[in-house]
Amino acid sequence: MPTLLRTETTIRELHEDDTVVENRLVDATGEAHAARERIVADRRLDRRDLPDLLMLLDLVPAIHAGARTSRRYNLRINRLYCDLARERRQWALRPEAAAVGLERAP
Repeated sequence: MPTLLRTETTIRELHEDDTVVENRLVDATGEAHAARERIVADRRLDRRDLPDLLMLLDLVPAIHAGARTSRRYNLRINRLYCDLARERRQWALRPEAAAVGLERAP
């Protein structure tokens, strides 16, 4: 059972870390979208658009890096959910599991 709790705790911590990354992605894409709206508002590209264009160029690598980081978190989380399911099946098959009411359902 301690292994199950450790795996569940790790999953929860990874979800929390991924949420932070996803919130940063939402903020960055919101900034990018606002910059795009300002650029296309007058339907022409001129000097006034330069700050927004530069901001967009800076945001793209950050958004890309955040997406990669979030993907890594999600792959780890998915793998841990598979491990957790396997651990639960193994635990349910143990004789001591029956003593605490975790026996397999018919």
